[in-house]
Amino acid sequence: IENMDVPADDPIFSKVAAFSHPDMMVVQRVFDEQKSRLKKSVEIESIRKISPFLRMTSSEGGWRVVLIDDANTMNRASQNALLKILEEPPKNTVIILITHVLGHLIPTIRSRCQVFDFNTLDGPSISTLLQRMDPSLTEASRDLLIEISDGSMGKTYRMHNEGGMEAMGSILSALETYPQMNWDYIYEIVDRYSFAGQDEAYQNFQYCFLWLMQKMINAKARASSDIGLSIENQGVNSFFLSKNLKNLLQIFDDCKQHFESADNAFIDRRQILLGLFFILNGKTSVN
Repeated sequence: IENMDVPADDPIFSKVAAFSHPDMMVVQRVFDEQKSRLKKSVEIESIRKISPFLRMTSSEGGWRVVLIDDANTMNRASQNALLKILEEPPKNTVIILITHVLGHLIPTIRSRCQVFDFNTLDGPSISTLLQRMDPSLTEASRDLLIEISDGSMGKTYRMHNEGGMEAMGSILSALETYPQMNWDYIYEIVDRYSFAGQDEAYQNFQYCFLWLMQKMINAKARASSDIGLSIENQGVNSFFLSKNLKNLLQIFDDCKQHFESADNAFIDRRQILLGLFFILNGKTSVN
């Protein structure tokens, strides 16, 4: 097959795009109405709906397709339920698992699947898609989004639509005066991302914070004096130049462990975020 494109006016294209094709089932994380966000995992109840679907006769006499998105979020019970289906799948069935972390799937599932790796999108491709999505974006903002996305259009979309760019802007602004820290502004940031219902914004803040640290580590490992950010920030450059690779690795590790231990212990997010800037400033409290 040289080309798998299906014209947009094809009836099958329309049905698949609308998730209404009778021979296709999409399993994904469900929306939590109480928390106003997607649940953290694909639940076992969703996996259990696959078997009854596959037992039905194909309405168009062809193949039946099951697509499981975010398959890496399934817990062990969900994966075991899926494994039973994979062990004896019905004829003319294709089960597609989309995963961003293959290692999160148990070995017995991986051994029954054929793995296809998809390359990340290049910068020009994401830039073209961003121009279509939001023509009002400045070139600098578009370039920064491309950097943060790491070749993933899905991540680009989330960063653009769920406060990712605002989070990165807050982090860069907080570091702009380094080595002097504007604690009044930092407290404003901490309060902003600590409110209830700010789960997506908080997650994006966490991602952007660690991404920036990794960006510095990669530049330092290449013995480069330039971080390579599309947006110039004197404070970030000063912080970067004042640290060696060992320092940056330790700071990154401390910040990552801070996030993880705080999540596990259900510590107030305000303390989590404030602690990050204490780590960057090399102190445990504000004078």
